[in-house]
Amino acid sequence: MATAWMHPIAETVLVDARLPNFKLTLKGDVLAIDLMLAKAMGGLLKLITRIGIK
Repeated sequence: MATAWMHPIAETVLVDARLPNFKLTLKGDVLAIDLMLAKAMGGLLKLITRIGIK
């Protein structure tokens, strides 16, 4: 199951942010892999604004 968030001020969408896409390094840092970031425009911006993706 994919998860998506939107940053409302930046109008940016982050998708596929699910637990397996975050790895813990040996130093204890979190490494995000396989995430997709996109500027929300047009129909996508209208859709996510309407359905309230957070």
